[in-house]
Amino acid sequence: MIRWIAILCFIVSANTLARAEETFDADSLVFHNVFCSRKGDRVSYSIVGTGAFRAPRVETIETFIVSWLNRHPHATARIVEQSTLGPKLGLMDYIWIDKGNDSLNIDLVRQGIVPGGMMADGVEYLTSIKDAIHLDLTSPDFPKRVIDEGAYHVFMDRVVIAESAARSDRIGLWSDEYREMMKQEGYIPE
Repeated sequence: MIRWIAILCFIVSANTLARAEETFDADSLVFHNVFCSRKGDRVSYSIVGTGAFRAPRVETIETFIVSWLNRHPHATARIVEQSTLGPKLGLMDYIWIDKGNDSLNIDLVRQGIVPGGMMADGVEYLTSIKDAIHLDLTSPDFPKRVIDEGAYHVFMDRVVIAESAARSDRIGLWSDEYREMMKQEGYIPE
């Protein structure tokens, strides 16, 4: 019996490790706003790390995503973070979609379609508020970042630059059209 448990644990951990490095063709994804799925996959995906359910975004986000993917055939989706949303909601992976040096995630921020803070993963966000909500970082339900720490920080530096450019150019969420909403949401000071 112990032997079978050890074998099962090995299979589960090997499967988790293999998945942690997983990349796949972004053309296999079907999008619904910032969320997406793949046929036959139990995992749901998000192209934003935090704020997926509530943060502001430009209404044309799906059109932008489809257009970007059409201009970047065979782009690659890379898993950044794995999360468990509970028994009813299942698994949710945060992904980056890239083709060469181009990044859908960065371009969403650069065009002002989403604020840059939405690209922070749940590990970063929850670690920053852990004391306020008495969060146990060792909980098995805590999100797991599955990419290199250095790569994550390089990406987030690119996000900061992209949002700064979008704000400077006053496009998307940073345009006059969205100014009042962004003030109400606390992104722009009164």
